[in-house]
Amino acid sequence: MRHNSTTKQHQAPPPLHDISTKGGSTMNQFEKFLAADVAEQRRLLEIYEQRLKGMPAGCVSEYTSSKKTYYKLSKTETDKISGHSYIMQRNLHADEMNLIALYGEKAYAQAGLRIVKQNLKLQEKLLEIYRPYDFYSIKASLGKLYQKTLLFSDDPLANIAERQKEASACAIHPENLTQSTLAGFNVRSKSEALITNTLTERNIPFVYEEILTVSIPGRVEITLHPDFVIHLPNGKKIIWEHLGMLSDDSYLSAFAEKLKLYHAAGYHIGSNLFLTTDTRHGRRHECH
Repeated sequence: MRHNSTTKQHQAPPPLHDISTKGGSTMNQFEKFLAADVAEQRRLLEIYEQRLKGMPAGCVSEYTSSKKTYYKLSKTETDKISGHSYIMQRNLHADEMNLIALYGEKAYAQAGLRIVKQNLKLQEKLLEIYRPYDFYSIKASLGKLYQKTLLFSDDPLANIAERQKEASACAIHPENLTQSTLAGFNVRSKSEALITNTLTERNIPFVYEEILTVSIPGRVEITLHPDFVIHLPNGKKIIWEHLGMLSDDSYLSAFAEKLKLYHAAGYHIGSNLFLTTDTRHGRRHECH
């Protein structure tokens, strides 16, 4: 008699950079939002303090007696018993109405000042003690031995240098690679050199003219050579194409076909595909 048995397939746990990348993205958004909010509240703090400098001393409160409403004007905020005067609501003059409105603005500025001071105290403390929890921040907190181990097992950016060597070795028309860069390899134009240097100085992992194999529905896999492929910690890629020959019709026609292939492969302008061009004066211009 045959017994049917089933065994559970144990899936391997996801790489460490996968489980922490989403959190890292959220963390970056949170830090940016918090820093922007702190800047905004500091701006408001200065405004409230400046407005309060020109405000009259004292305060105003509403008082009802014998079904009649009065406004009680006190010389100081704490002087609620002596040194005050009463004004019947129906007998208010224009200047008195303006004074009461001014006290209202003063009360608003005082309340706003208290709130932003308390918020800033908490937010600045949070920014001081908040610890990034993305893959690279956590890895940096480990010892050198474990950092090396993670580099080879989990780091999607570990072989960037090898990818660049492979791309350079397979470059099309290498004789046109005349512009030196801070990255240690040559590129085809001054604009590309500027882009390369900027990415290098900011420690953004990328490969120049990487051999990129993409799958297109209904077609076999094809190989493209983007100007720049920026590699993200989660393994995803962003393509940066720089268009430097807009006056050449054949160049534009060829790139239009390339753009169709990018779109079919899932690369879309403004999302994971960015285009820049040269202006008449040789400056870079971003396309959206």
